[in-house]
Amino acid sequence: TDYPVTTPGRNALIRQQSLEIRTKILNSKNDYGLIYFYSPECDYCIEQDGILHYFVERYGWEIKKINIQESTSLASMFNVTSTPYILLIYRNNQDYLPVSAGVVSLADMEERLYRGIRLLAGEITPEEYSIYDFQRGGTFDVKKR
Repeated sequence: TDYPVTTPGRNALIRQQSLEIRTKILNSKNDYGLIYFYSPECDYCIEQDGILHYFVERYGWEIKKINIQESTSLASMFNVTSTPYILLIYRNNQDYLPVSAGVVSLADMEERLYRGIRLLAGEITPEEYSIYDFQRGGTFDVKKR
């Protein structure tokens, strides 16, 4: 159950992971937001714009777009040196976590947001970063050892 090798077992694992990720992201939209640093001349940003548009349609999150050429002090504050650059912001305090530097696919972004949300909320420790809730108590649970 922890690491299935058959196709049906892998499919079941992927369904569990996908459901947990989507549910966490949907339930977190009021407590988190994204800051998206971009540059008008950046071809990679054009691609990231499309992915973020789909993300907003899917999850309803707020994304604050920041042009680094117009907001150099804000970009400097977050140490943004290249675009596209996405930050996950926790609204309950001043914590934030980089999601990506460079274009990130929707699937990778969802995975990183899921893990970042849990880490910023204190639901997991850095050691537990790679496990899912449904894996707690199993082989991959570092606290079980």
